[in-house]
Amino acid sequence: MKSLFDRTKVIAYYSTPETVIDPEQADGLAAHIAVDASGYLTVVFDTAEETDAAAPAADPAVCTRTCATCAANCASASEKVSADDANTAALSLDDLLTVHRDDGLLLYLFLDTPLSGEARKDLLLAAKRNGVTARMTVISAYHKTLDVLRSEDDTKTLSISPLCDGNFVRPWIYAGYLGAPLLCMDARDILLGADRFGCETVDRAHNGNVMICAWNAEDEDTIRALVTVGCDALLTHVPALARTLVW
Repeated sequence: MKSLFDRTKVIAYYSTPETVIDPEQADGLAAHIAVDASGYLTVVFDTAEETDAAAPAADPAVCTRTCATCAANCASASEKVSADDANTAALSLDDLLTVHRDDGLLLYLFLDTPLSGEARKDLLLAAKRNGVTARMTVISAYHKTLDVLRSEDDTKTLSISPLCDGNFVRPWIYAGYLGAPLLCMDARDILLGADRFGCETVDRAHNGNVMICAWNAEDEDTIRALVTVGCDALLTHVPALARTLVW
């Protein structure tokens, strides 16, 4: 099976302020975007493994979710909020787009929060100002924000991608309903039920002209399986390994 792209694209995570994306190893970058306390769109870097080890565990009787989603009740809320603040680098979305204005990399932006009207306007203006709207895809679990963003894009070239988990029934139909050319899912959900004959999620999506992007593509076996079933893009922290496996 083949990707709807010319081949499976490798998208490297922009995971630290010092991250350098090598165009020889990756076709694009994926960055997490949030709104800071001043209302600016900023790049957020994930150092969760370090901060989680230092923070005290939440009381399971009070909280069964991560601190980010229930800060009011979690026993480790104050520590985690401080850690989250520390993980927000002083790098604006506009700065990021300016750096990658001319390198031709695909730009995959994860929205970690829903966006207000002003924030949506800032995102679209930053993309347009840097001339990258046509190669930028906005990914989010906040599907209403994606829908409104697409309608507000006067260039009509911005791509959106709903982030869907395994609880969605026929997520490829949902992506088509939103007018999204790309569906983003966990690699494990994509490969669930895949066999030597193929993968229903990928096949059904491709039949509807919807491409599939996988996150959690971090080891050789998973990457090989995703490429074999025709996955269109891989979001990975190991782009050099992934690139050797997609050729």
